[in-house]
Parts: sequence; structure tokens; C-alpha cells
Amino acid sequence: MGVRVEEGTQRRGSRVAAGARRTVVRLTAAGLLAGAAVVAPVATLPAPAAHVVKPDVGTHHVRGIDGNARRDTSALDPAVGENGKPVVPRKASASPFASRPSGTPTPVADSHPALDGGRLAVLGAQESTGHFLVAGVTWASGTSDVVLVSVRIREDGRWSPWTELEVNDVGVSGERPGTDPLTTSGADGIQVRVVTKDGSAPKDVQVDVVDPGTSAADARAGETASPAASAEAATGYENKPNIVTRAGWGADESLSSSWADVSAHLDAMYVHHTAGTNSYSKSQSAAIVRGIYAYHTKSRGWPDIGYQFLVDKYGTVFQGRKDAIYDNPIGAQAGGYNTDTIGVSAMGNFQTARPSSAMLTSIEKVLAWKAYEYGINSLGHTRLLTGSSTGSNTRAKSGTWVRVPTILGHRDTNGTACPGAYLYAKLPAIRSAVHQRLAAARAKWGTVRYTTGTPSVVAVSSSVVPVQWFSRATYRWKAVRGATQYQILTRTASISGSLRDTRMWHVSATVKGTSYTFSTPAGWSRVVAVRPLDSAHRRGPVKTLHRLTRPVNPAVIHWSSSWTRVNGSAYFSGKVYTTVSSTAAAKVYHVKDARSVVVKAEVGPQFGKMRVVIGGVTCGYLNLHSTTRRHAVTVKISMKKPHSGTAVLQGVDRKQKAFSLVAFPRTP
Repeated sequence: MGVRVEEGTQRRGSRVAAGARRTVVRLTAAGLLAGAAVVAPVATLPAPAAHVVKPDVGTHHVRGIDGNARRDTSALDPAVGENGKPVVPRKASASPFASRPSGTPTPVADSHPALDGGRLAVLGAQESTGHFLVAGVTWASGTSDVVLVSVRIREDGRWSPWTELEVNDVGVSGERPGTDPLTTSGADGIQVRVVTKDGSAPKDVQVDVVDPGTSAADARAGETASPAASAEAATGYENKPNIVTRAGWGADESLSSSWADVSAHLDAMYVHHTAGTNSYSKSQSAAIVRGIYAYHTKSRGWPDIGYQFLVDKYGTVFQGRKDAIYDNPIGAQAGGYNTDTIGVSAMGNFQTARPSSAMLTSIEKVLAWKAYEYGINSLGHTRLLTGSSTGSNTRAKSGTWVRVPTILGHRDTNGTACPGAYLYAKLPAIRSAVHQRLAAARAKWGTVRYTTGTPSVVAVSSSVVPVQWFSRATYRWKAVRGATQYQILTRTASISGSLRDTRMWHVSATVKGTSYTFSTPAGWSRVVAVRPLDSAHRRGPVKTLHRLTRPVNPAVIHWSSSWTRVNGSAYFSGKVYTTVSSTAAAKVYHVKDARSVVVKAEVGPQFGKMRVVIGGVTCGYLNLHSTTRRHAVTVKISMKKPHSGTAVLQGVDRKQKAFSLVAFPRTP
């Protein structure tokens, strides 16, 4: 990694001592005035302002098993965190690859308890790197089934024991499979070990090490007090703790991109921990957060840092995800359970060390704040739905509902030691402390209420709902008391996808006006809602505007040979498909959860009926008979329950049938 110097920022080399040193310059003068000793006032320079700090990420590729590393008898030492037990570091020899007194070193066996039933696939050499505070391991997607990943690092000239890194996946587009980050107090060497089920090495294994740089403002992160609570009671923010915002810890926002899915409500709060060092200095905390952010975005390919909040051992609370202070952005705190939850990540390894009282107090403050805002019983339980994150080692199968405490540890739902034995043991006390803080908040401010009114829907034409016949449509609502902006929230699915999951929303836009225009792809369904925001970014109640479906593209319909396409300006969309055959069929595959079938059809005295079959079940008949000939008429049938599968529109008589477009709305 190269060295870069910026105004207010000094990038450190591998031998620079860990931790930023704060220097206070005072200008003093002493004089004797009128026979009395008078000391001139002390002038202190202003505190350094927080600013963007760009991290350096170094990539080291690892291929297969290094021969010398394989001969080292410590190569398969158990990793910290395996079996829930800390490992006592073994004494290191002068050289990790020195010959043993008996002669030729004995190769490491492929079968060993540390391999957890898998086979050794990758063992890198002990590699020197530039200075780094954060590291992690990633590999190409769609390769070997990884069982365990462990690393050991060199700090102050000594190699650490192996540390197991949790493997997880979020499922976002472009994600690179990999591990949670490892934090250090300043390392300059690393070695990686990967175990897979069959011993085949994943493709393109790389170790990324992050030097997050330093800023003179790092030493003062968290020292600025939060603004006083609003005099308007019960907004949910009265007991918000002091939080170092993304600007405060120097986030380079050019690294982030859209990660716009948010939970519709908050049911549970995870206590997490970061793997790695417990010996970082206070001035290193902001840099470690920047390092995790850089690893998550640049190495893992995530749109943002995975945690909503982070807390260091000094009690400083850092904002993680964008909008985490005012919303519930879905993150990566517990693979398979990231919806309806947030994560507070304690900075340190609490499998081997006890959390400080300052850290515990700040964790309690964050949890009490969110519990107050969302009405969570900190001593209660809730149910979470297990997601489909295949690489997150969930204890339950995908699609399973699990009952968990509302404040829980990562290990409660996933196969991991996180948040460590010592911090996990504190969870009962944390729940009780949060309960006491909640009681005090409710006694002082009462029940939380919205600061804005609820939006009212402006009606739309029949050309928009339930079928949005044209690609673009505008949706409107009335202005809301107290709102300065509005979020446009959607749930969208293709014709074969499901819209049943009501646990999340996608933030499509934030606007100042009271309307929004959508372009919806052919065949897709969408739920559109609006949520007001006040001048302090606080969210109001969500109001569903409409549920709509676009007709399928005729090009995806499988037409039997008797159908004929006829073009003409009188027809809807300029064309119509017509037949007089009693055996004619038009098929649409992979229809999901249809509650009605709607066509734009030609009707008249000579027109007949079409049977609608979905998933082998006859759902009804589309009657095109009319006393007068008309073009582009909407004809529909509704079903009492959803139907899925191949949809077939069949002729049932030798009369004429003609339609231009067909849609399968998910609402009656």
C-alpha cells in the first residue's frame, strides 16, 4: 500500500505506532503589569474538524496449500472461538518454518479436529503486508462449500493464535462471498486457512487488508454532545444516546451505493461483536469503523457497512448504516434474520475478554432508545422468519419461524460464538437494564406518537389499478400536516415472484411534492405506499396508495397456431390476437398468486368465451359476447383464492375470440 498525505490526514506506514496522538498547542505569555504578576489568557486551538478519510485496501491472493506452511505443526491449531472456548497461545519458535530437531517436518494431516469435519483446502504462507487495522477473506461466488475460515496476524513482531472468522452472505446483487472482518490494533502480517467440505479450494481466494488512515479528529470522536431532546414529548428520540454520525467518523460516501430495503417494523435487536483485537486505543475506534466500512463495500461488494450501530470499549456509539438513526435499513447483522431486526456490534472479541462497563452502558442506551421508539418489550420474546441466506449457518431451516428474545445474541439463531461467551453472559443484565430505562422514558415522556399526520389517497383512473395498462403512471396523495418530504415505498415482484412478504419495503424515492410517477415492467406487480417525513427526518405512518399489476408482454405468451395477429389503430396497443378455433390456447408460464385475470379484448355479437385455467384448475370464463361491437374493452374474472402455475386461456366454442393484453393481478 502506498503512502498518501492529505490536509488534516496522515497515512501511516507499517512501523508507525498504533493510535493517533492528540496535540494541544497553547500560546502563553507571562508579564509583570503594575507590579503584579498577571498571566495572559490561555488560547486553545479549535478541535480538528471531522472530514472524509479515504482508506487503502490491499489485496493478497492465496492459491492452494503452501508447502512450507503445511509443514508447520501449528498450522492446524484450533482457532479462537471454536467449540466456544478461548485458546491459550502456544509459544512460538524463532521461525515458524524452522526444521524440527528430529529432522524433516511432518506434514499436516488432512483430517484434524480443527477442520470441523471438512478438509484443508487453502493454507497460505505467513505473508508480510502494509500496516492494517481490518482484514477479511473473500472468494469467487458459486465455488466450493466453505466450512471454516481462520486467520492469524502479526502484531508487534509476534504471530497471534488462529482466529475463526464467521462466514456469511447477505444476498445482495454483486456480493462476493466471504467472512466477517477481523479488527486489529495495528498489524503488518497475515496468514489464512480455509476448510471446505470436500477439500476443493474456492476460486480466487483473497485476503484484503485495510489501512483506514487517520485523522486528527479521530481522537475526539464522540466528544460532541447530542442536541437536547425536543420539548415535544414522545417522539421516540428523547432518550437517543450521543452518536458519532458517518460524517463524524469520516465515512467516504463514494464507497457506498443504494441499499434501499428497510424493515417495515422492528421486532428484535441483535448484540453482535467484531472479531479481533480488544487492545485498540480510543483514537483508533473511528478508524476501525472506517476499515470495516471499506471491507464491507470494497471487498464484499455490499452497498454499505453491514451493522446499524457499533459501540467501542470506551462507550462511544457509532452510526453504521445510512439512515440507521431514523429508519430500519436492512443490514447484515445476522444472516437469515436481517429483516425486522437491527444489530449493535460491540467492537472487540468477547470470547476472550470481558466487555467494559462503558461499553455495556452504551449498548443498553442504544437498545433502550430503539425499544422505546418501537414499543418493544425488552424482557419479552418474538418470532423471526428464517431467510434463505445459505452461507450464514442458520440454526433453523429456511422458511422456519423461530421464537427468540427481543434482545438476543447472534449465536441464538446462527452457528457462531458471537457475541462471545463473556458478552453473551451479560444479556440477561442488559435486558433488565433496558427495561428500567424504558420504564423511566415512558414515565417521563409517555407513549411515542407520530409527529406527522397520515397521508390520504387521491383516487386514480381504471387505467392504473388494478391493472396499470401503460408503462408509466402517476400516483398522488394529499399534503400531510407536519411533513416536509415523503418516502415512496414499494414491494415489487415479477410475474413468478412472491409479494406476500410484508416485513419489508423498498425505498424507491424521497420527494417533496405530493405525487410520484412510476415506470413498471411488463408483467410485474407492485404495492405503492407513501410515508411522510418531518423536518427532523422522523418517519410518519405508512399509507398504502395502490396495488397494481402490469399486463404481460405478448412476446412471452405461447400462442397456439390458430391465433392470428391483426394490427390496427382501433385496437388497444395497436394490435389484437384473434381466433375462431374451439381448441385455441394462449399460455403464460410461472404465474404466481393470481387473484384475477383481466384482458383488453374485442367484444360483440359474434364473440364467444375463453376458459381460464391456472395450475390445472379452471378458474372461470372470460365472456366476450356483447350486443354491440366494441374495441379495447376490459373483461375480467376474479377468484376466491390465489392460483399459481401455468395460465391457459382456452377457446370453448367456435365463435370469435380476440384480445390484446392479459394481466394477472394479485388482488381481487
